[in-house]
Amino acid sequence: MAVKKLDGRVSRNYDQRLKDEEYYSIKYSKIELLKKTVFEKITDLIERSNSKLEKTSWWKQKTK
Repeated sequence: MAVKKLDGRVSRNYDQRLKDEEYYSIKYSKIELLKKTVFEKITDLIERSNSKLEKTSWWKQKTK
């Protein structure tokens, strides 16, 4: 990454912007991963609760 440094301030701002972009892209990817994990866990809980409900006799009578 060759950047022509006109003065110290410009290069510091550019470097800081690159660091900020990297930081926020990492934060965003972690948030996306967390959303995916939470969604999978909620889906799993719903599926398990549905399977437990299907096993109970009162639920079978209600859904017939």
